[in-house]
Amino acid sequence: MNSTAERFVAEIMTCNVVSVEQEDELADAVRIMEQERLSVLPVVDKSGKACGILSSTDLLAEFHDLQADMAALPHVPDKVRPMLIETITKEGRSMKVGELMTKHVKFATPKNKLGEAAKVMIENSIHHLPVVDENGTVVGIVSTTDIVRSVAYVS
Repeated sequence: MNSTAERFVAEIMTCNVVSVEQEDELADAVRIMEQERLSVLPVVDKSGKACGILSSTDLLAEFHDLQADMAALPHVPDKVRPMLIETITKEGRSMKVGELMTKHVKFATPKNKLGEAAKVMIENSIHHLPVVDENGTVVGIVSTTDIVRSVAYVS
């Protein structure tokens, strides 16, 4: 069996990823994150090409005074979720996803090796990489948790 670093992103990525468009209402994106229990949503343009990512960290930075704690928050804690959702759905009703999303996003492809993806995550202090095909269409997402899980289950 190949070492984990030599395996491909396609082997462990989450497929059937929920994404939003940059022109979508922020409040709608937050509802999707809550309903699907997601900490990130890839953002696509009108043509379906990946153009950003919306994360719980982006939301916290905009709507919460928890900036000192953000580095330690891989996702929104359960006890903060209801208050954050209420705040965003009130204040963010007219705000678009594109106004808050992270625009300079690192991407992976299904053919990238896990070692390459892990290196990008470490060098950029990120926990998720949207996975795009040769046309820039989101086909999956890979997270640090996915990589750790793949290491843990290597025989």
